Amino acid sequence: MTPATNSINWSKWLGIPGIAIALALLMDGFHLDWRTVAANLAFTLVYWEGSWQIISRFCRKYNSYQETGKRIAYQVLSIVAYVFITNYLLCFILTNWINPEILFTSGLYFSTLRVSLIVSFLISTIYEAQNFFELWKEAHLETEQLKQRTLQAQFETLKNQVNPHFLFNSLNTLAAIIPENPEQAVTFVEKLSKLYRYILQYRDQDTVDLETELNNIADYLFLQKMRFGDKLTWDISVPPESLSLHVLPLSLQLLAENAVKHNIISSDKPLHFSIKQEGESLEVSNTYQPKRQTEASTGVGLQNLSERLALLHKPAISHHISNALFTVKIPLFKP
Repeated sequence: MTPATNSINWSKWLGIPGIAIALALLMDGFHLDWRTVAANLAFTLVYWEGSWQIISRFCRKYNSYQETGKRIAYQVLSIVAYVFITNYLLCFILTNWINPEILFTSGLYFSTLRVSLIVSFLISTIYEAQNFFELWKEAHLETEQLKQRTLQAQFETLKNQVNPHFLFNSLNTLAAIIPENPEQAVTFVEKLSKLYRYILQYRDQDTVDLETELNNIADYLFLQKMRFGDKLTWDISVPPESLSLHVLPLSLQLLAENAVKHNIISSDKPLHFSIKQEGESLEVSNTYQPKRQTEASTGVGLQNLSERLALLHKPAISHHISNALFTVKIPLFKP
């Protein structure tokens, strides 16, 4: 990005004459000569436009708030090089074409160089301050948007788990387990409580390590397994060295909930849910056997995941249907 156009205009039209007049006052005091002012206007314009082109280029190349330090470092080096070369050319033009009576000496070069550097860095400071402020506003806005998307995902997940259908199914499953296997009933309650605890524990985090997210999805699938029995199966294939990588919190549970909600699960058509690593992504798939009349979608799902990843400046998700499988690829990233 580059500083806003309106900011560029007022800075330029106020800055160039302002600096030119200030230089003339320093050189001649209050006895201003129009030739001195004109020369300073041309001098300031050359450095203003050159500095702007350099700043504009690096603002486009390093256009995020996080890259501010790198951008400024490259700008400083480039502007210093530009000033050294331009100052030499201006001194050459002055002593050879404009006023041949002036000798081109090292004293002349370095005295004008000091002024040129001060002017160029003053110009750069004006533009960089504008650009930094714009980037800061964008970063602040993105942070707030990410919080909203994350809270929305957490709210939808929590709503799915406290809605009458989920609670009714969970209580029915628990009631069936208690007489037959009290120990398994205790495990069921523990897994259920862990699902809610996970939402509360990670509600303020943008990412979570893969191991923690996989533990959560395992708890969710365990609860569904108690309900559906052999009609639901799953497999998770992730190498141990990848467990420290990060992923969006609740991303796997959102996909599993969608799979359970929108697909037929029966003895004739069991649902299989799979998670495996493919390069720098997690490939999450389920057998694609959609219900004829599905429950109304909450609108979170894939759109929510996409928006949260975009706000984190991470690669986008992808999804496709092939060979009776619905597959979603979620990016993994380093903490």
